[in-house]
Amino acid sequence: MADTGASNLVGKLFFNLVQTKCFVLKAEKICTKRSRKGKCQKYEFKKLAHIRRNLSY
Repeated sequence: MADTGASNLVGKLFFNLVQTKCFVLKAEKICTKRSRKGKCQKYEFKKLAHIRRNLSY
């Protein structure tokens, strides 16, 4: 049901009028254990959400 009058109306309302934010999940290296001096001893890759600007519908 893409590209119908109803779907276009919902897309315009959702993205242009309400301006809901989109996000992308990216794997990043994060420190999970630190020494007493603050140096990282253990890293893990975790997916973090990055908010991005919407394109106009």
